[in-house]
Amino acid sequence: MMKLLTPQEREALLVTSLQKILDGELSEGKVLRQLRKEVLGMSQDQYAALVGVSRRTLSDIENDTGSQSIAVINSVFKPFGLRLGLLPSSKFLFEKLVEAQDSEDVLVSGQDRLSSFKRDVLRVLGWYELRRNDKGQFYFVLKVGNGEVILIGEFHESRVAAEAEIALAQKNSPVDERYDRKEAINGKFYFNLKGASGKIIGTSQMYTSSIERDKGIAAVKANAATLTIK
Repeated sequence: MMKLLTPQEREALLVTSLQKILDGELSEGKVLRQLRKEVLGMSQDQYAALVGVSRRTLSDIENDTGSQSIAVINSVFKPFGLRLGLLPSSKFLFEKLVEAQDSEDVLVSGQDRLSSFKRDVLRVLGWYELRRNDKGQFYFVLKVGNGEVILIGEFHESRVAAEAEIALAQKNSPVDERYDRKEAINGKFYFNLKGASGKIIGTSQMYTSSIERDKGIAAVKANAATLTIK
Protein backbone atom coordinates (compact mmCIF):
# COMPACT_ATOMS: atom_id res chain seq x y z
CA MET A 1 0.00 0.00 0.00
CA MET A 2 1.37 3.39 -1.00
CA LYS A 3 2.28 5.68 1.89
CA LEU A 4 -0.03 8.69 2.06
CA LEU A 5 1.65 12.07 1.86
CA THR A 6 0.97 14.62 4.58
CA PRO A 7 -0.75 17.90 3.56
CA GLN A 8 2.63 19.64 3.80
CA GLU A 9 4.27 17.00 1.58
CA ARG A 10 1.47 17.13 -0.99
CA GLU A 11 1.58 20.92 -1.21
CA ALA A 12 5.38 20.92 -1.43
CA LEU A 13 5.25 18.34 -4.24
CA LEU A 14 2.85 20.47 -6.26
CA VAL A 15 4.90 23.63 -5.80
CA THR A 16 8.31 22.09 -6.47
CA SER A 17 6.98 20.23 -9.54
CA LEU A 18 5.85 23.49 -11.10
CA GLN A 19 9.13 25.14 -10.18
CA LYS A 20 11.01 22.31 -11.94
CA ILE A 21 8.91 22.84 -15.08
CA LEU A 22 9.90 26.51 -15.01
CA ASP A 23 13.57 25.62 -14.50
CA GLY A 24 13.46 23.09 -17.33
CA GLU A 25 14.26 20.17 -15.01
CA LEU A 26 10.99 18.30 -15.66
CA SER A 27 8.56 18.15 -18.57
CA GLU A 28 4.81 18.64 -18.17
CA GLY A 29 4.30 14.95 -18.92
CA LYS A 30 6.68 13.81 -16.19
CA VAL A 31 5.01 16.16 -13.70
CA LEU A 32 1.58 14.82 -14.64
CA ARG A 33 2.75 11.24 -14.01
CA GLN A 34 4.22 12.21 -10.64
CA LEU A 35 1.09 14.04 -9.50
CA ARG A 36 -1.22 11.27 -10.73
CA LYS A 37 0.69 8.62 -8.78
CA GLU A 38 1.80 10.49 -5.65
CA VAL A 39 -1.10 12.91 -5.07
CA LEU A 40 -4.08 10.93 -6.40
CA GLY A 41 -2.67 7.39 -6.16
CA MET A 42 -4.40 6.42 -9.41
CA SER A 43 -3.37 4.05 -12.18
CA GLN A 44 -3.23 5.20 -15.79
CA ASP A 45 -6.47 3.34 -16.53
CA GLN A 46 -8.27 4.99 -13.61
CA TYR A 47 -7.02 8.47 -14.40
CA ALA A 48 -7.65 8.19 -18.12
CA ALA A 49 -11.27 7.20 -17.43
CA LEU A 50 -11.62 10.08 -14.98
CA VAL A 51 -10.45 12.80 -17.37
CA GLY A 52 -12.08 11.29 -20.47
CA VAL A 53 -9.08 10.30 -22.58
CA SER A 54 -7.76 6.93 -23.70
CA ARG A 55 -5.04 5.20 -21.75
CA ARG A 56 -2.82 5.44 -24.85
CA THR A 57 -3.31 9.21 -25.00
CA LEU A 58 -2.49 9.59 -21.32
CA SER A 59 0.60 7.41 -21.73
CA ASP A 60 1.74 9.53 -24.70
CA ILE A 61 1.34 12.72 -22.68
CA GLU A 62 3.22 11.34 -19.68
CA ASN A 63 6.02 10.09 -21.93
CA ASP A 64 6.16 13.37 -23.89
CA THR A 65 5.37 11.63 -27.16
CA GLY A 66 2.70 12.27 -29.77
CA SER A 67 0.92 15.55 -30.43
CA GLN A 68 -2.13 16.49 -28.36
CA SER A 69 -4.46 19.48 -28.61
CA ILE A 70 -4.47 22.17 -25.94
CA ALA A 71 -8.00 21.04 -24.99
CA VAL A 72 -6.77 17.50 -24.28
CA ILE A 73 -3.75 18.72 -22.30
CA ASN A 74 -5.98 21.02 -20.24
CA SER A 75 -8.42 18.18 -19.53
CA VAL A 76 -5.72 15.93 -18.07
CA PHE A 77 -4.36 18.70 -15.83
CA LYS A 78 -7.78 20.02 -14.74
CA PRO A 79 -8.08 17.89 -11.53
CA PHE A 80 -4.97 19.69 -10.26
CA GLY A 81 -6.38 23.14 -11.04
CA LEU A 82 -3.78 23.60 -13.78
CA ARG A 83 -3.98 24.49 -17.46
CA LEU A 84 -1.68 25.56 -20.25
CA GLY A 85 -0.93 29.26 -20.43
CA LEU A 86 1.36 31.73 -22.10
CA LEU A 87 4.32 32.12 -19.73
CA PRO A 88 7.76 33.51 -20.52
CA SER A 89 10.39 30.85 -21.11
CA SER A 90 12.90 33.10 -19.35
CA LYS A 91 12.90 32.67 -15.57
CA PHE A 92 13.91 36.33 -15.20
CA LEU A 93 10.89 37.48 -17.20
CA PHE A 94 8.63 35.10 -15.30
CA GLU A 95 9.77 36.54 -11.98
CA LYS A 96 9.14 40.04 -13.29
CA LEU A 97 5.62 38.95 -14.26
CA VAL A 98 5.01 37.63 -10.75
CA GLU A 99 6.38 40.83 -9.18
CA ALA A 100 3.97 42.87 -11.29
CA GLN A 101 0.98 41.00 -9.84
CA ASP A 102 -0.82 41.74 -6.62
CA SER A 103 1.81 41.84 -3.88
CA GLU A 104 -0.63 41.01 -1.09
CA ASP A 105 0.93 38.51 1.34
CA VAL A 106 -0.77 35.18 1.96
CA LEU A 107 -0.42 33.60 5.39
CA VAL A 108 0.45 29.95 5.59
CA SER A 109 0.00 28.14 8.92
CA GLY A 110 -0.73 31.57 10.42
CA GLN A 111 2.87 32.83 10.29
CA ASP A 112 5.14 32.08 7.35
CA ARG A 113 5.44 34.56 4.48
CA LEU A 114 5.65 33.03 1.04
CA SER A 115 8.07 33.92 -1.70
CA SER A 116 6.43 35.65 -4.64
CA PHE A 117 6.76 32.53 -6.81
CA LYS A 118 5.32 30.17 -4.23
CA ARG A 119 2.51 32.60 -3.41
CA ASP A 120 1.55 32.77 -7.07
CA VAL A 121 1.64 28.99 -7.47
CA LEU A 122 -0.57 28.44 -4.41
CA ARG A 123 -3.05 30.97 -5.73
CA VAL A 124 -3.35 28.79 -8.82
CA LEU A 125 -3.58 25.50 -6.93
CA GLY A 126 -6.32 26.43 -4.51
CA TRP A 127 -7.05 27.77 -1.06
CA TYR A 128 -9.45 27.69 1.87
CA GLU A 129 -11.66 30.61 2.82
CA LEU A 130 -13.19 30.98 6.27
CA ARG A 131 -16.68 32.47 6.15
CA ARG A 132 -19.63 33.28 8.41
CA ASN A 133 -23.28 32.74 7.51
CA ASP A 134 -26.18 35.05 8.40
CA LYS A 135 -26.48 33.29 11.77
CA GLY A 136 -22.89 34.07 12.67
CA GLN A 137 -21.70 30.49 12.23
CA PHE A 138 -18.25 29.74 10.82
CA TYR A 139 -17.50 27.39 7.93
CA PHE A 140 -14.90 26.90 5.21
CA VAL A 141 -15.02 26.69 1.46
CA LEU A 142 -12.26 25.10 -0.61
CA LYS A 143 -11.59 26.80 -3.95
CA VAL A 144 -9.47 25.89 -6.96
CA GLY A 145 -7.42 28.33 -8.98
CA ASN A 146 -10.32 29.61 -11.12
CA GLY A 147 -12.30 30.49 -7.98
CA GLU A 148 -14.71 27.54 -8.22
CA VAL A 149 -15.88 26.16 -4.87
CA ILE A 150 -15.30 22.40 -4.72
CA LEU A 151 -16.03 21.68 -1.03
CA ILE A 152 -18.11 23.40 1.66
CA GLY A 153 -17.55 22.66 5.34
CA GLU A 154 -20.11 22.17 8.08
CA PHE A 155 -21.33 25.09 10.21
CA HIS A 156 -19.71 25.76 13.60
CA GLU A 157 -20.26 28.22 16.42
CA SER A 158 -16.58 29.11 16.67
CA ARG A 159 -13.81 29.98 14.22
CA VAL A 160 -11.50 27.54 16.01
CA ALA A 161 -13.86 24.65 15.24
CA ALA A 162 -14.01 25.60 11.55
CA GLU A 163 -10.21 25.81 11.41
CA ALA A 164 -9.99 22.37 13.02
CA GLU A 165 -12.27 21.05 10.29
CA ILE A 166 -9.90 22.38 7.65
CA ALA A 167 -7.15 20.32 9.27
CA LEU A 168 -9.42 17.27 9.01
CA ALA A 169 -10.04 17.97 5.32
CA GLN A 170 -6.30 18.23 4.71
CA LYS A 171 -5.69 14.94 6.51
CA ASN A 172 -8.55 12.85 5.11
CA SER A 173 -8.73 14.12 1.51
CA PRO A 174 -6.23 11.63 0.00
CA VAL A 175 -8.13 8.59 1.34
CA ASP A 176 -10.64 7.40 -1.26
CA GLU A 177 -12.73 5.54 1.34
CA ARG A 178 -13.48 8.89 3.00
CA TYR A 179 -15.62 9.99 0.05
CA ASP A 180 -19.30 9.09 0.23
CA ARG A 181 -20.59 9.23 -3.34
CA LYS A 182 -24.26 10.21 -3.42
CA GLU A 183 -27.13 10.73 -5.85
CA ALA A 184 -29.81 13.30 -4.95
CA ILE A 185 -33.53 12.77 -5.48
CA ASN A 186 -33.44 15.26 -8.37
CA GLY A 187 -31.04 12.97 -10.26
CA LYS A 188 -27.92 15.06 -9.65
CA PHE A 189 -24.75 13.77 -8.03
CA TYR A 190 -22.60 14.94 -5.12
CA PHE A 191 -20.25 13.64 -2.45
CA ASN A 192 -19.43 14.08 1.20
CA LEU A 193 -15.90 14.01 2.57
CA LYS A 194 -15.93 12.22 5.92
CA GLY A 195 -13.49 11.66 8.76
CA ALA A 196 -12.42 8.29 10.14
CA SER A 197 -15.39 8.37 12.54
CA GLY A 198 -17.86 8.83 9.68
CA LYS A 199 -18.64 12.46 10.55
CA ILE A 200 -19.12 14.72 7.53
CA ILE A 201 -16.29 17.23 7.04
CA GLY A 202 -17.53 18.86 3.86
CA THR A 203 -20.00 18.53 1.00
CA SER A 204 -19.51 19.14 -2.71
CA GLN A 205 -21.60 21.09 -5.18
CA MET A 206 -24.18 19.27 -7.30
CA TYR A 207 -22.99 17.65 -10.54
CA THR A 208 -24.95 16.59 -13.61
CA SER A 209 -23.25 13.19 -13.87
CA SER A 210 -21.36 10.68 -11.77
CA ILE A 211 -18.30 11.25 -13.96
CA GLU A 212 -18.29 14.98 -13.16
CA ARG A 213 -18.74 14.13 -9.48
CA ASP A 214 -15.69 11.87 -9.61
CA LYS A 215 -13.71 14.70 -11.22
CA GLY A 216 -14.77 16.85 -8.28
CA ILE A 217 -13.42 14.23 -5.89
CA ALA A 218 -10.11 14.21 -7.75
CA ALA A 219 -9.98 18.01 -7.53
CA VAL A 220 -10.47 17.85 -3.75
CA LYS A 221 -7.76 15.21 -3.45
CA ALA A 222 -5.41 17.43 -5.43
CA ASN A 223 -6.22 20.76 -3.75
CA ALA A 224 -7.30 20.03 -0.17
CA ALA A 225 -3.65 19.71 0.91
CA THR A 226 -3.18 23.46 0.52
CA LEU A 227 -2.07 25.24 3.68
CA THR A 228 -3.30 28.60 2.37
CA ILE A 229 -6.20 29.99 4.38
CA LYS A 230 -7.74 33.36 3.60
